[in-house]
Amino acid sequence: MIGVEITGVEGLQADLKKYGVEAEKAIDKAVRDTTFAIETDAKRRLTGMYGSDKHTIHGGAGLLGSIYKNAVKIMEGVVGTAKHYAAYIEFGIGDLVFTSKSFTDEEKAVAAQFRGKKRVKGFKGDSFLGWAATNQSPKLIERIEKNLNAIK
Repeated sequence: MIGVEITGVEGLQADLKKYGVEAEKAIDKAVRDTTFAIETDAKRRLTGMYGSDKHTIHGGAGLLGSIYKNAVKIMEGVVGTAKHYAAYIEFGIGDLVFTSKSFTDEEKAVAAQFRGKKRVKGFKGDSFLGWAATNQSPKLIERIEKNLNAIK
């Protein structure tokens, strides 16, 4: 999940009220554009772009084709996959489970599930969804700013 922290919220709220529905539409467009970009980046990373290994196991019918984006509600979107093996590629397995200092406690708990109870070497994860979300996070702020500045 991408989290955005904005300082000076009172000023921001006052500015957004001036623009009303237009500001909401501008932010929603930035969120939708960002979910599309996360989906695109994740798919490209699975094909071996951006320094990743190639993970197109079953071509378009496999993990690559299973990545989806959905608009959950206004200003909220989801990018994910329903393939059962996606988490193994994302985090790895056994002693080589990938965790990052930048992971939230929730993400660390999810990754820990793939470590297993017995010590096994396993294989190293090659993050594609988490990587794409991290890559697009600063661009979300830029998109919001650009869209809000375009309101006349």
